[in-house]
Amino acid sequence: MDESYYLLLELCCNEPIIQQCFNVLENICLAHGISMTGKKPTPRFQRHIDMHYVPFLRGAIRAMHMYGFVPWRVMTLDSGDKIPEILPPGSFRWTIEPPSKEKKDTDFTSKFKDAMLCYVVRLNAGAKQEEHVNITQWTPPNSNVCERSVMYATVPSPISYVIESYKQMQSALQRQSHADAWNCTARVIVSNEPKEFAHDQHRREIFTTFHQHLDQFGKLNPHKPSTTEDKVGELFEDHSQNHTPSVYTLPAHHHIDNAPQLQPCVDITYLQSKYKNDVCSLIGVPPELISSVQDKGEGPKQSAAASSSGMNRIFQAKMQAICFYLKTLLAEVYSTIYKDENVEFDITPMPRLEITCMEDLRILHEIGVLQPEHTVDLASVLLGKLKKAKHNPTQAFEQNSTAGASQKSGAESRHP
Repeated sequence: MDESYYLLLELCCNEPIIQQCFNVLENICLAHGISMTGKKPTPRFQRHIDMHYVPFLRGAIRAMHMYGFVPWRVMTLDSGDKIPEILPPGSFRWTIEPPSKEKKDTDFTSKFKDAMLCYVVRLNAGAKQEEHVNITQWTPPNSNVCERSVMYATVPSPISYVIESYKQMQSALQRQSHADAWNCTARVIVSNEPKEFAHDQHRREIFTTFHQHLDQFGKLNPHKPSTTEDKVGELFEDHSQNHTPSVYTLPAHHHIDNAPQLQPCVDITYLQSKYKNDVCSLIGVPPELISSVQDKGEGPKQSAAASSSGMNRIFQAKMQAICFYLKTLLAEVYSTIYKDENVEFDITPMPRLEITCMEDLRILHEIGVLQPEHTVDLASVLLGKLKKAKHNPTQAFEQNSTAGASQKSGAESRHP
């Protein structure tokens, strides 16, 4: 469980593909900023919202997919203004437990006190102890089904499935790098195949047992026999000099063998493709919008094609759900800070697009920006059926002059 906790932090804070998914969600949901509909904000308060509330929502998008809920608290600035803050990743741990009647000082539960299960947040040692931490649910809590899994036990998270895939992919990449390091390192492997005869065995036993000789004083002293390793050491090590020769003479009965080549047994491309599809499926982003290494140079082409056909209605429905959740979260934050529940926020899930061709109009129609009545008007304009009378200033002046002259003559005839 501890390993999966730190792997989840690594995934959601550093992993490139997940960061791309989060960036796509942020750019689409928060491209047009935040607007208040309950009451019109002052320009100063609008700048305050753009400066502090937009980064808060960016962190909320990451937290809702990382934990299944958004843990936040109210922070007071030096100026005295109060703003919301997301709890930093790694500063707390969370579990799913039945709600208890007696709430501990270090436990922060969600507002659903009467539910069967709820999220419980416990701050880690060394973190700033807060009096109250608010929890806004994104995914309803369920019992930790991965806790006793035979495959891999993980912490409760909406993207806990990709933790094992990420670990396997990283292990395969490490094995491939070790194999490449072995294959790219120069080494010489020498084999020894001496010629032996039938009578050599008896002579070897005698000399290994009684290797002694007489010195100049007539005493028997043990003598260490010269081995093949000693001869190789004499050739390579004992005769060191300034200029290292590039050619060596091997001892007798020695041959150079080829070093074994290590080949990875796991398909890295398949693991990367599977991991990318799993991440996109769990977060809800079309895979065509995410470019990765296995695209083999086709990233820009796929991203251009994704801008025209990747935003389907399912993806737009996911963006609508995220924006609705963010509006509810902002209303809760505003009522907590300012004690006012009559304020509503508006967040438009639409990317900033420039109308350059008919394909851009089709994109706007697919993501739900263009309504059917707008489509009828655009079709009328493009087909040339929606024509308006042109206003000619000269003709209008002549008509007005003629009408004025006739009215004047009629008046003179009636009133002499």
